[in-house]
Order: sequence, then C-alpha cells, then structure tokens
Amino acid sequence: MARKRLLLIDEPELNLHPSLQISFLTALASYFEYGVLFATHNIGLARASAGRIYSFVRLADGVSEVRPFEATTQAAELLGEVSFGAYQDLGHNRILLVEGSTEVTAISQFLRFLGKDHEVVLLPLSGSDMIKAGAATRRGKTPE
Repeated sequence: MARKRLLLIDEPELNLHPSLQISFLTALASYFEYGVLFATHNIGLARASAGRIYSFVRLADGVSEVRPFEATTQAAELLGEVSFGAYQDLGHNRILLVEGSTEVTAISQFLRFLGKDHEVVLLPLSGSDMIKAGAATRRGKTPE
C-alpha cells in the first residue's frame, strides 16, 4: 500500500480524554509522510502538538482572514489567548515564555528529551517584532 502524504481532519480531539489527545495526533501523523493538518478550537492542544498554528478571524459574513497565530502583537490579545485552563486539562502545569517562534521547536525538543514536554506550555513572544512594536521614540513622540 502506498504511503499517504497528508491527513486532513476536523477536531480530532472530540470525545477523547485530554490525556490521550496528543498521543492520538502523534500516532495519526506517523502514518502520513507530511503529517496531519487539523482544525480545532482547543488552543492548548494546538500549541502542544502543532508545528505551525494559524488563526481564522471572521471579518464579515463569508469573509475570514487567515494569519499565523504568532502574528498577535497586542498584549491584551496575547494574554487572552493564554487561557491556561485548557492547557491544564492536557497535563500542563507551567508556562515558559520564549523570545520568538523559532525557539519553540528547539525548546520543545529539549523538553521532550527531559520528559517534560507535556508539562510546559511554550508561549512565543514574537521576538523583536513584539518587543519593538509601537514603541515610543526617544523625543516623546507617540507610537504610530
């Protein structure tokens, strides 16, 4: 049988106990050359298991915008997305802030090596894009 390339699935976590959700997605991905592309409302699951996360923002009836999840640059939006309760259901008990999304993969592998990957939520702060976004200039000018 030919190896399949990609599985598209909608809300694969439904009706699964939170402790089994990541294991289920990992097992599914092992059967496909490029892995699994899934839709979910569970940001905790997405952050814990996905290599890339995109958000869909409804602009009007029938019109949505797709953007990388890390593109959130407003502090209030970022804090609202943390919703730590969803992570705790998956077994996470800590949040680790990292500079940018490029560090997430390396730190995830390190945590996996230590056997702690299911305990720590990695939250990228979008590196210099977020740090400098809207910063006031030296002479008291307001940010753009």
